[in-house]
Amino acid sequence: MKSKVLVTSNWKEFKLEDLFEILTPQQKFNAIDIVDFNGKYPYVVRSKTNNGIKGYINQKEEFLNQANTISFGQDTATMFYQNQPYFTGDKIKILVFKEQELNIKFNDNLALFLIPILNKAFQNFNWGSSSYNINILKKIVFHLPKNSKNQIDWQFMEESIKQTKQEMQNIINIYKLLANGGGY
Repeated sequence: MKSKVLVTSNWKEFKLEDLFEILTPQQKFNAIDIVDFNGKYPYVVRSKTNNGIKGYINQKEEFLNQANTISFGQDTATMFYQNQPYFTGDKIKILVFKEQELNIKFNDNLALFLIPILNKAFQNFNWGSSSYNINILKKIVFHLPKNSKNQIDWQFMEESIKQTKQEMQNIINIYKLLANGGGY
C-alpha cells in the first residue's frame, strides 16, 4: 500500500470558537456517586480509552448532552466524538459544531478529521492546567484545508476519512480471508 503525504502548506488558520460553541453540561455526575453503570445512556469522563465512556447510566434525560458533539476533557484534553446523547462527569466541556453558521452538517467523518488536528493544537498544554479555561479554549488556533474559494474544504475532509475507512476495511477483509485459511 502506498503511503500518502498530506500537504498542509496552504491550509488556513482558525480558532476553536470559529467552528464550535463551547458548552458546560447542565449537570455533572460524579462517578463516586454512581452505583450502576448498566444504564441506557453513555457516561463520558476524562478517560483516554473507550471513547471516554466509563459506562452507561440512567439519570434525568433533561440533563443529557446532545448527540453529534465532541466531548472535551477539560484538564486532560481528551476529545471524542459522541454520536448519541450522553451524560458527563466533572470537567467536561461540550463542543457543539456551528452547523448553521458554517452551512455544513457535522458528522463522524468530519469529527474524525478534526479531532487529531485539535489534539495537535493542544499537545503543549499540561494536565490540570488552567490553560483549559473556556476563554483560552475559544482562542486555540489550528489549521484546516481550504478550497479554491479560500473556504474550509469540508469535502476534502469527508473524502479523506471515507477513503481511509475504506482502506482499513480492505485490510480487515484481507486479514479475515487469511485468518480463515483463504489465499491472498
